[in-house]
Amino acid sequence: MMNLPNRLVDQDEDAATVALANLMRSHPDVMREVMTLFAPDAVQSRSEWIVSAQHRTHFGRKIDIFIRSATDDFSIVVEAKIRDSIKTYQFDAYVEHVVRFETGRRPALVWLVQRPRSVIGLNAAEARVVTWNDLHATLAKLSWPQIIQFCHDLVSCRIVLPHAIKTKRRTYKGCKAEHAVRILRSVRNSFEGLDGDVEEGARTPLGLHVGRTRWNLFWKRRVWLYFEPTTQQRDVAAPYGFVCHLLLYHAQDDTFEPRRIEQWSNTMAKLGLVFGRNVHGKWNRGCDAFAPIQLKSKVGVKLVGARRPVDMVRDFDWQDDVAAIAAGCCYLAWGLGIIDECLREGSLNQT
Repeated sequence: MMNLPNRLVDQDEDAATVALANLMRSHPDVMREVMTLFAPDAVQSRSEWIVSAQHRTHFGRKIDIFIRSATDDFSIVVEAKIRDSIKTYQFDAYVEHVVRFETGRRPALVWLVQRPRSVIGLNAAEARVVTWNDLHATLAKLSWPQIIQFCHDLVSCRIVLPHAIKTKRRTYKGCKAEHAVRILRSVRNSFEGLDGDVEEGARTPLGLHVGRTRWNLFWKRRVWLYFEPTTQQRDVAAPYGFVCHLLLYHAQDDTFEPRRIEQWSNTMAKLGLVFGRNVHGKWNRGCDAFAPIQLKSKVGVKLVGARRPVDMVRDFDWQDDVAAIAAGCCYLAWGLGIIDECLREGSLNQT
C-alpha cells in the first residue's frame, strides 16, 4: 500500500497534488472520475491522458497538476489550495506557458480549493471551481486500497471540511464590486486594440490591467488603472477616484531587461513621473526609486513602477457614471501615451 499519510500530513498541497496525480496515473477509474469533475465535456471525446504534478514552467513556477490529452492539444491546468486563498494572478503565467511552450492552445483552468469564492480576473474568473470535498465524495465511491487510504488522509488531515460549503462572495473596500467592474470595463471598451481586463489584488483596489496589443513587448499589460476608494468600509457606494500606475518591471509576468528599464526611467523622469520599487525581496513593502534606475540583477527585485507625483484623479461627479468613465478614459489615455513615448524613444536609441 502507498505510504500516503506522510505525503499529506500538515495539509501540504504540493504533497496532496502529487499523491492525487499518482493515483490518476495508476488507476483508470480515478482518472475517469477526476476528469469528470475537472472537464466533463472533454471526457466524452478523449480517453488517454498525460498527468504531471509540480510541472515546471519557463517562468520559474510550478503548475500543481498539468493534464494533457495524449491525442490532441487539449490540456488542463489545476491550481490547488489548502489553507490558502485564491490568488487571481497565478493562472496568467501558466496560460502563457502552455500556449507558448506546450500545446499552442489555451488550457482549461481548474481551482481545487477548500473554500470557493467569487473571483475577478482575466483567467481566474474563467476557471472551474472544484472543492476537495467534491473530490473526496467522488473518489469515496471507489474501492481500491490506495484510493481508500487517500480519501482517509484527506479527512484525517482536515483537507476535507466537515460542513457544507457555500461559495463566498468577496467584498471590496469603498465600492460595490459590480459597479467598479462595470466602470473599469467601460473605460477599457472605449479604446481599440487593448489587451487585459479588471483584476483583483490581495492588497490593492480593483484595477484595470491593460496594454496595447501592438506593443512589441513580452508582457503588455503595463498600465494599471485603479478604482481608488475613499473609505475603508466594504461593499458600499461611496466617493472614489482613479489612480494610474505604470509598470517598468513586474517579476511575476515580465522579462528582466535592465537596459529597457533604465531607458524608460529616463524618459518617464523627463515627463515628470516619480518612481517606486519594492524593498529588496519583499512584495508588500515599497520604497522610492530615482532615475536613472540601474539594476545589475533581478535578485530581490519584484516590482518597479512609475506614477504622477499627485496620482489621484477625483475631479468628476462620482455619482455620474458617464462623467466617471470619461475621467477614467482620459487618465488611461495618458498612461498608454507614456508607454508609447518610452517605446518611441527606445526605437530611436537603437537606430
